[in-house]
Amino acid sequence: MHFLHSSAKPTKFGETADEACRNNRQVNVKDLSAKLNSKLLFFSKLLQAPIKHQSITS
Repeated sequence: MHFLHSSAKPTKFGETADEACRNNRQVNVKDLSAKLNSKLLFFSKLLQAPIKHQSITS
């Protein structure tokens, strides 16, 4: 999808392209940070678990 840099032209929702992009980005950031937080929580639990080192014998 190609975006033309015509930020002054309002979209069908009455917002300019810049505003639409900004609003969309805010939603994406909230969604991403929620996903990131759950991943970080998962990894921190993994790190807290005792790690068993297996010796590699050749």
